[in-house]
Amino acid sequence: MLAGVVVSGCTRGVVESPPTAPTPPTILTTLTITPIGGGSLMVGSSARIVTDGGLPPNGTPLGAFAQYTDGSGRYVEATWTSSDDSIITIEGTQLVARARGTVTLTATFNGKSDTESFTSEGGIAGRWRGTYVVEQCGGSSGSVQAVLCN
Repeated sequence: MLAGVVVSGCTRGVVESPPTAPTPPTILTTLTITPIGGGSLMVGSSARIVTDGGLPPNGTPLGAFAQYTDGSGRYVEATWTSSDDSIITIEGTQLVARARGTVTLTATFNGKSDTESFTSEGGIAGRWRGTYVVEQCGGSSGSVQAVLCN
């Protein structure tokens, strides 16, 4: 007759810290284009689109701000589209004003999206100093007067 013996061992010890519950996954709740309410650019100018980081202490940058279930938020690299690329277009991380008008910009990230209206306004290139008075508006030649009045 064969006999078998099973030996098992136990260790005793002290648990240093109680077990913690698993952290719930952080889920994207909203995506918001900033600045809220849209913005404007002068024709021929561009604005950088912020693609990372938190809210700055001063000012509101142009970007897509993602907010998460854990209360955190950050700017993200969203996919941007313009309702009319002939007025305002997106080139990489730049918003470029091409002609006068208003467009709807859409930012999309991880299934969430937001839209804002942006305006491209006529402008005069260069640096201006002093005070300017337009005596009468009425011209269509593309002159300084026409740009200021229209």
